[in-house]
Amino acid sequence: MGGALTQPQRVPNAIAGRHGAFNVIAIGVPAGPLGDQVGAHLTAVTRAVAPWSAGALLNFCGLDAAEREQLWTPDQRVRLETIRRRHDPTGVLRVDDPSFVG
Repeated sequence: MGGALTQPQRVPNAIAGRHGAFNVIAIGVPAGPLGDQVGAHLTAVTRAVAPWSAGALLNFCGLDAAEREQLWTPDQRVRLETIRRRHDPTGVLRVDDPSFVG
């Protein structure tokens, strides 16, 4: 990837995966006669590239809440939680990750 994507931004942000050199996307449709095999195959792809992983892009990660935690640094997570509490104190916007819930 590289280029402008890796450059520091003018405003703080929490976009994960900016520093990755490549992006791997594996897509499977859990339907049809082979639908029950999709999860295992996607897991196999993820494990195969894990030694070279620099994280994931949130919109494409397909990870469960526990695995998404590693997408942000602890400082980014604190900043995101502070913003969430300020702008959505009653929790209208859904958060699947229990560590973001106050």
